[in-house]
Amino acid sequence: MLIAIDGACRRNGKPDCISSGGIFITKDNFSETQSTYEYNSTSQRGEISALILALKYSKQERAVIITDSEYLFNTMYKEWLQSWSRKGWVNATGSPVKNKDLWEQVLENYNYNAVFFHIKGHVIPFGKVTTQRLLQHDMTGKKLAEEVRKKFVDTLPILDKVTELSSKNNGFIPDLSFIEQCVVMNTVADAVATYQIEQLQP
Repeated sequence: MLIAIDGACRRNGKPDCISSGGIFITKDNFSETQSTYEYNSTSQRGEISALILALKYSKQERAVIITDSEYLFNTMYKEWLQSWSRKGWVNATGSPVKNKDLWEQVLENYNYNAVFFHIKGHVIPFGKVTTQRLLQHDMTGKKLAEEVRKKFVDTLPILDKVTELSSKNNGFIPDLSFIEQCVVMNTVADAVATYQIEQLQP
């Protein structure tokens, strides 16, 4: 099972910010999207909320969770989360961990069969109007993913940056087909999160 997660927000940093988290799941020929939202929030809370959705969905199944957030990836991959919990929810500098309420939910729903993969975000630009139309007719995300995949060839000029980032954070460079899958899924997850906000405030 592959699950891409991403967050979106409107008016980030302001008291009336709306954040959302979106996930795109694929397994064999099955695909599905889910989203959540929060008022008076932040962009980071949107990202973490997407992670919680993914963990709840995957439960104890084997899953690869794909994120373009380096902070979120490091928190999970480098086990910062477990360290924060052991130390009473303070970080390496001794400051209180932000968004403790959400991180506690992450820990509560932690899936030890999940592995995390970091991907460069916003690699494939895709029109908002087209995205909305495709999701309105198919919330599984399958049709959107098919259209996004057609644009993957446009990313080839920056593919070196994508693979360089993978080598740095994941410790290896996967084959091109897996990179393509991750980039496409990340684009869809971002679109799902953005679509959720558009439904709240068109």
